Amino acid sequence: MRISVDENDAGFEAYATAFEDGRVFDVLLDGQRIDDVVTADEVEGFLIRVVPTPSCWGMPLEETLAGTVEIIAKSKPWAADNFRKMIDALKPVEGPHGT
Repeated sequence: MRISVDENDAGFEAYATAFEDGRVFDVLLDGQRIDDVVTADEVEGFLIRVVPTPSCWGMPLEETLAGTVEIIAKSKPWAADNFRKMIDALKPVEGPHGT
């Protein structure tokens, strides 16, 4: 399985679909939970995460780590509702002052 929060990555669709269905993920690398994961791939055995240091010129730093990657889906009942509310909030307003 591959997941990614990067919409230009092959794993984004799997991530977005799962999140919309109320699931979130824990990612383990060699049995240790890794936070701030951008992309994780169990088959290729790597993950990309945001480095927990100050950003560089306004862009976050990322690092690629290799090893045994495990992606664990967890059900979060609030996730689907919040995702839908966020999407609805981004829709253009219709009417005399909107589109």
